[in-house]
Amino acid sequence: MSAPLLSVIVPAKDQAPFIRDSMTSLTRQFADPSVLEIVLVDDGSTDGTGQLAAAFGGRLPGLKIL
Repeated sequence: MSAPLLSVIVPAKDQAPFIRDSMTSLTRQFADPSVLEIVLVDDGSTDGTGQLAAAFGGRLPGLKIL
């Protein structure tokens, strides 16, 4: 596997109302979203932020959730 073209770090805590828009925006940045590495740092969310972001794993193959 080659290195990603772009790495994006997304810090998030209790961002469920906004995380879908953020992840959708990232899917639209490149014609081939596999060139992205996205590291979402879920800092103890209690509102399902991490689970909502994880739903984008199929559209963002470089998504990692910590």
